[in-house]
Amino acid sequence: MALHLVLSDKLTRIVLLGTCLLLVVASTVGLILRLRAHDEEQLRGTRNLVARIGAWWVMVMLLAAALAAGRAGVTLLFAVASFIGVGEMLTVRDVSRAVRWWLLPVVAVQYWLVWDGQPARFALLVTLCTPIYIWLVRTLTCGDWRERDAYVSVLICVWCISHVPALATMSRRDDVASLKLVIWLLIVVEMSDVLQYCWGKLFGRHKVVPRVSPNKTWEGLIGGVLSATVLGVLLRGLTPFTMLGAAVVSLIATLAGFCGGLIMSSMKRRAGVKDFGTIIVGHGGVMDRLDSLALAGPVFFWLVVGWYA
Repeated sequence: MALHLVLSDKLTRIVLLGTCLLLVVASTVGLILRLRAHDEEQLRGTRNLVARIGAWWVMVMLLAAALAAGRAGVTLLFAVASFIGVGEMLTVRDVSRAVRWWLLPVVAVQYWLVWDGQPARFALLVTLCTPIYIWLVRTLTCGDWRERDAYVSVLICVWCISHVPALATMSRRDDVASLKLVIWLLIVVEMSDVLQYCWGKLFGRHKVVPRVSPNKTWEGLIGGVLSATVLGVLLRGLTPFTMLGAAVVSLIATLAGFCGGLIMSSMKRRAGVKDFGTIIVGHGGVMDRLDSLALAGPVFFWLVVGWYA
């Protein structure tokens, strides 16, 4: 029912069909490149590309299924992502996998507050309760992990990421408008990452922060952010923004996404790992895919909360 309501909007249909068409084209190109590979190195590269495209198919289908279930589906999808993500971040810091189960109540409480649709309550409660909960878990697990690692992991994976599904529940009057905000944010921020990569590969010369993320360049950042900002303006029909408002919010969200990616890269570098996990073939872990949303989600949420609060 929820998917039917979302698809009743012409622009949303165009966006979803365009995404599927883009994936079909990418899959076709990947298959052609794989068939034309002449040596093992080329074959390995094309296999990685095909695996990445396949992972995008799975992620898009999961999101479509969540949208079909409405705000309940979106909330559940991100709750699961938060639970897996916090486990990934604790695991790379050599924290026992068993500890993540102690964090399940934190995830459950946070996402119940998201479902409740009260921005102030959901934003404040976990922030206030997390230090107490971390102390309790540390005591129960004989103090074999540091409070800082636990706090940062919970803050990023639970508090920050939960702002994205909160967009889908912030308006009890118009669920469709709220769901379209989620679609808009995901497209703009994720495409900003992709476009930054493409611009960087084509024209990248000057590194932004080589010690933290050596693959990120100023050319990729500027080209990707500006391109994603234009995309956000073109898709402004999914939002309550004017053309100028969409441009400003797109620019802020994409820059926040870039900063979020840098923060997560810094954490991986400190932990001495390339990826947080391996659950998403070709992309790493859940938090490797959601790293930009860790900061873009909260920033975007509070930029638009005035329209629905």
